[in-house]
Amino acid sequence: MRRLLVGLCRLLLRIFFRRIEVTGAENLPATGPVMFVLNHPNGLIDPLFILAFAGRPVSFLAKEPLFRWPVIGAALRALDALPVYRAKDHADPKQNAHTFESARAILSRGGSLAIFPEGTSHSDPQLRPLKTGAARIALGAAAIDASKDARPHASAALPLRIVPAGLTYTDKKTFRSDALVCIGVPFDVPHVALDANGEPPHEPVRELTTSIGQALGQVTLQADRVETLRAIDAARRVFSADEPEGERALARALELGQRIGKAEASLRFAEPALVRQVTDRVLAHEAGLRALGVTEEQLHPPRLDLAFVGRRLLTSLVWIPVLLPALLGVLLNYLPYRFTGFVAKRAVRSEEDVVATAKVLSAALAFPLTWIALAVAGFFVHGPLLGLAVFVASPALGYLALRVQERLTQASASVWAMWAWSSRRAAFVGLLEEQRALRELMGRIADSLPAETDPA
Repeated sequence: MRRLLVGLCRLLLRIFFRRIEVTGAENLPATGPVMFVLNHPNGLIDPLFILAFAGRPVSFLAKEPLFRWPVIGAALRALDALPVYRAKDHADPKQNAHTFESARAILSRGGSLAIFPEGTSHSDPQLRPLKTGAARIALGAAAIDASKDARPHASAALPLRIVPAGLTYTDKKTFRSDALVCIGVPFDVPHVALDANGEPPHEPVRELTTSIGQALGQVTLQADRVETLRAIDAARRVFSADEPEGERALARALELGQRIGKAEASLRFAEPALVRQVTDRVLAHEAGLRALGVTEEQLHPPRLDLAFVGRRLLTSLVWIPVLLPALLGVLLNYLPYRFTGFVAKRAVRSEEDVVATAKVLSAALAFPLTWIALAVAGFFVHGPLLGLAVFVASPALGYLALRVQERLTQASASVWAMWAWSSRRAAFVGLLEEQRALRELMGRIADSLPAETDPA
């Protein structure tokens, strides 16, 4: 059952996200006790990533109300998830003593556990203050490991390691956006003596919680305000506009964003006027791009000549023979697609961190039910053969429609950019010159900073 659920997690992620990039996979321990600690920006989507890409069975902590959901609860139990009891869910937090004991037992026998130390999903521009539960579980398990009488498996003799994992989304609530899983460098949990109640002392808990926060800071992009985070991301696009997407594109974007963020933090108090000037110019430049309908990458004339656009159009022509089947795929899947969007809007309102969760859960229900209904209709119209054909064809044609739509969107974006380059040359050239000026300005700023904060 676990293997089936993990396969389903991978499938759902590959469908929802256009591109998933995993970096630092070499840091994943193949054996021994491991605690994965992750940031938590995207509701129930976040644990799917560690389940899908950890390369080993992973248990994790989840808020107790989820265990009462009809389907989600059964899946959590099949994955050996552990309930967390929170006062805000009208539960008794004292029940977490058993949860912590179970979590330590998983680690003490060489298993792996995933925890979100922030305690809740959110859309803040930086990590929330970390709860101490991860450190308390880890220190308690390490203390158990230190006892020779508590090693039922040879793998448990290995030291307990904490592996930080950062989840970064280009647009977490949007279907067919991109996601990055950044696996950080593992570190060992120290052995400490537990008190009479079986709990680690306060000071080691505080120190380990701080270490976890610092490790998560290395694999995530953070800022003090949403506006600052947006400006950092826009500045990063200015710097990397002429780079091809290629391999590790999202990882390189995270690294560059972190370096720009460090530079901004270094200058925020020393040169506040300069920081404000650069921020305003970067955001104004971004607004200009949106008004013209082009991206940072499309500002480069070599990408807008007739030969380049012609090649892109020619590569899109291969999809013409499948336009009719793709249209059929749209018709077969239109109602569940619209239903998913409707449910997401109605269910989450303004809570961006659970929009993707609502979309995935409603889609996982609406699409299969629609395919079954269509298959039943086909069965009554022309027998079991048509019913089976409709059931198989509906998801396949839906995916074909998605791929055709993405290719046509790319081609039309190139045509639009070429039209803007030829018909609104002054605005286009102005944006291109501002891009170059911003790169030069930020490069000069970088030259005046210590090497570790150099964003160029």
